Amino acid sequence: MNLTHTFEILNIEKNRLIAISKKTVKKEIMFSDLDAIYITVRKSSNFNNAVFLLLSVLLLSVFLFFISHDIALLIPPGLIILTIIKMNYYKGYDLKIRLKNGTIFKMKFPVELKNENINIVNLIRKRVYDYRIAN
Repeated sequence: MNLTHTFEILNIEKNRLIAISKKTVKKEIMFSDLDAIYITVRKSSNFNNAVFLLLSVLLLSVFLFFISHDIALLIPPGLIILTIIKMNYYKGYDLKIRLKNGTIFKMKFPVELKNENINIVNLIRKRVYDYRIAN
């Protein structure tokens, strides 16, 4: 049973993490319950990419009917470049905390805060390592 909880604020204490959500719900995560903590890329879904490509092809076909064919020859390379850019574009990152019982805590953050959150993940991993060595 995998439950996913979202949170916005993560506090690090001596032997636990406290995840606080918008509803001011506090979830305590003990270091002994922690299985993994990692960062993933949050990309556009394949459905959104397919819709973008379909609308682009539809727009291209409409342009072919209303503009001269000389100008229309410039549109497909531009369409291909836009599609590649759109497929490689990502909105941000997710910081995920997975517990041993399968529960996942997820926090979304923008691209600009990537380095700060990588430092947080490294700090948490160090604290978990120190906690496991001490116990």
